Amino acid sequence: MFHAAAALSGDIDHQRQVNQGGTQNVAIAAAGANVKRLVHVSSIAVYGYRLRQDVTEQTPPNPGADPYAITKLEAEKALENVAAEYDLSYSIIRPA
Repeated sequence: MFHAAAALSGDIDHQRQVNQGGTQNVAIAAAGANVKRLVHVSSIAVYGYRLRQDVTEQTPPNPGADPYAITKLEAEKALENVAAEYDLSYSIIRPA
């Protein structure tokens, strides 16, 4: 199952409701439906917008003050928490 829905604009409360809350709800529903694997589409924005080097698996997130980047990172954390609680298999991708 792929989850790619997101709010790209609006204030941080709206984006948090859609991006973090929506991802949490999708993950819980996926676990309840015995989905084999949930693939969450995040964003390269979680690394910030002023990258001075290539991004690797070891590059730490640094969303800065951007509401979209902040809430996409929060969505990743929400998925990780739900996956741990419900034993849900998942992947997170961060396309550029």
